[in-house]
Parts: sequence; structure tokens; C-alpha cells
Amino acid sequence: MLHYRTDLVREVDTVTLNVTTLVDSIIIQGPTGGVYPIGSTITLSCTFQKGYVVGWNEYENKDIFVADTKVTADAKYDNFRVNLSDQISSLKIIGADLEDAGNYSCNNKSYAFVEIEAPSSLGIMFNFTDDEGNNSTESHGVIDITCTPKMLDRQ
Repeated sequence: MLHYRTDLVREVDTVTLNVTTLVDSIIIQGPTGGVYPIGSTITLSCTFQKGYVVGWNEYENKDIFVADTKVTADAKYDNFRVNLSDQISSLKIIGADLEDAGNYSCNNKSYAFVEIEAPSSLGIMFNFTDDEGNNSTESHGVIDITCTPKMLDRQ
């Protein structure tokens, strides 16, 4: 009979949650719209109070960006970028097309930012020994392994 020992090579996943709550009326100057030719690059800018985070959305509150992070998987917005500089957030639409026409606004909301850290790989080392406790070079057989994630306390 073979006996085995396992040593976990890396720590398991950890999850960090940071919550930022924003108040109303932080927008100093909102974006100005216009008429633009197809294929042009359009920049909409929004000035906000220092120390706050704003996002960009399209009509009916479809969120596109929070700060400079894209928060939608909708491919329609793949040509959109946000640039943050001091108290100015600029939404850039690159190579504008007819489907990009719409009502856009910068806004402040409450968001929860979730950071997830996970190892790129999880390695397990096995040391096989025979009944007498000698190392074995045997490389066949079946081993059932059950992995259970453990939450680490990060203080």
C-alpha cells in the first residue's frame, strides 16, 4: 500500500471589498453635446469636485464607466475610453458611428469595488512512500483529491 503526503504550494484565493459612497451635487460642469461626422473622435468632458469619483452612462442609466474602468461587457462601447486628469473626466468616443449617437452623462453614484486576487496556478506536491516508509518511484494508481477554498483573514 502506498501512503502520500500533500504540501500546498500557494495560498488559496482572497477577496477584498472596498466601498466608496458618494454624495449628490458633485458635478461642477457637465458635458456639452454636438453634431459630429461619422468616423470622428468625440471628447465629452465633465468637471467634478475634488475627492470624488464619477462615472459615465448612456440614457436610461446604462452604466459604461466608473472612474476610468469600463463596467459593461456590451461591445457597443469597445471604442470608448475615459481619461482622468485632476478633477476632469473625459469620455472619448473613437471612430464614432451612427450607433454611438445618444444621450451621455457623467454622474456620481455609490459603487462597491471588488478586488479578487487568485494564484495563477495551484500546485500540490506528493511524496509517495511504501509500507516501510521508503520513498517510492511508483507512478501509477488513482488518487482522489478534494480541494476546498479557505478565506484568509486580511487585517
